[in-house]
Amino acid sequence: MSINRKGICSLAVLLASALYVSSASAAMPTFESVDDGPLTAKGLSQICSEILGAEEEALPNASQQLSGADGLTYIAEAFHVEPAEEVDSAEPIDYVDAMKKAGYIDDSFDASEAFTKDDALNIIGTMIEDVTDKSASGIETDKSYVIRSEDVELKDAKIGGDLIIGQGVGDGEVTLDNVSVKGSLVVLGGGSNSVVVRGNSEVGKVIVSKTEGEPVRVKVEGEAVVGTVSVDENSKVIVNGAITTLVAGEKASVELQSARVVNVEINGADAALKVDAGSTVTSATINASGVQLAGTGKVETAVVTENAKSGVVIDTAGTQVSVAAGAGDVTNSSGTVVAPSGDTSTAQGAPTGTGSTTTSSGSGRNG
Repeated sequence: MSINRKGICSLAVLLASALYVSSASAAMPTFESVDDGPLTAKGLSQICSEILGAEEEALPNASQQLSGADGLTYIAEAFHVEPAEEVDSAEPIDYVDAMKKAGYIDDSFDASEAFTKDDALNIIGTMIEDVTDKSASGIETDKSYVIRSEDVELKDAKIGGDLIIGQGVGDGEVTLDNVSVKGSLVVLGGGSNSVVVRGNSEVGKVIVSKTEGEPVRVKVEGEAVVGTVSVDENSKVIVNGAITTLVAGEKASVELQSARVVNVEINGADAALKVDAGSTVTSATINASGVQLAGTGKVETAVVTENAKSGVVIDTAGTQVSVAAGAGDVTNSSGTVVAPSGDTSTAQGAPTGTGSTTTSSGSGRNG
């Protein structure tokens, strides 16, 4: 079936947001324009259009009914449900086991049957505890929780599932103060002043998936602890403060501003990382071609693996660069080779912008 999954997925997130808003925040939508029974792509689009007050999205095969497997896929991708096991990225992901493992469906769910309106609402209801458009405190839930408006502060909360910052936040700000998130902090909205994580907050993983508007700023303050920040394909993020690991996907754009990062993993082609003068990276691993690592900050070591076949540019001063045999040469932005393939002991000179770049020769080391 050739349905625009990306469009459906983004709409599914907002569907979930509107369904479970408390009466204090928004009126419960009725969805009267969508027929009960088997759900079509058009029906899901109508639901979300009713929630958003937006024009209905034009979808190919809009009248074709969704199977249970299709419905699960749309919802799982929208809410960033992790696959049940590692899969080949070139192959479609089977989310049935993942959704079962997460407890969102049980063995009675038949993925080959038609996906109904009730199926969609019941599954989303199992996943999401509530949605807020306003600041809240003292929330405790084993499910996921959604923030869908800007200028919201969540305080003294324990979220057992995922905390989702919805597209409705736009380029606005969200603050988490003394908030623990057992699942992932999924950032679909937010701007240059968001998302602030402070107090004694604990977030194991942040997933940034926002390709439109301003870059999202993830700012870690005080005693807050953030483990991994994972940046999805084509997403843009600014990181402030201390985190353990940064993972960048294809064409991701990441800027570190007064940040401290232990490990950087650049796994997507054509990703870019800029490190400002107040930032440090202990170790960077480059696993893809076309990656650019630049800035006046400190990157202690950079390892270029055999998966990086070409186009890797490193323009940070004093970085110890090692390049696996089978990888391509590493250059600076002027095109000068600073680390030939197979070199394990190259020290990068000053950034090319200073006019004092030095390159390796003989032993492959620079002073």
